[in-house]
Amino acid sequence: MKKKKTNQHKTIHASKIKWIRFDRINLEGYEPYKSSLDLSNGIKIRKFLIEFFELGDHEAFMDLLLVYIHHLGKSKIAKLAKIPERSIKDKISAENMFKIMGALTNLLPQRK
Repeated sequence: MKKKKTNQHKTIHASKIKWIRFDRINLEGYEPYKSSLDLSNGIKIRKFLIEFFELGDHEAFMDLLLVYIHHLGKSKIAKLAKIPERSIKDKISAENMFKIMGALTNLLPQRK
């Protein structure tokens, strides 16, 4: 009995893909994206984090915490919080989250 030929997945070689050339796009007249959140202002970030946590908006809290961690750098936060860098992921354990928040509090200037 003859085996039927089945359609197998064909891999496309990278040289055959038409890549978009972003250096040829004219962006004249467009302004660069400006975030409404200034990540360089640690005091405001801490205020927002505490506010989100107290309001029970845990999704916003974790989103902002992860963005701020990536802004500061995982290795810096891991060293300050005394936790392994590999444990800072998209999902952080509660214990590590509180260690990170403590490290951020120590990192930022204290209120007067």
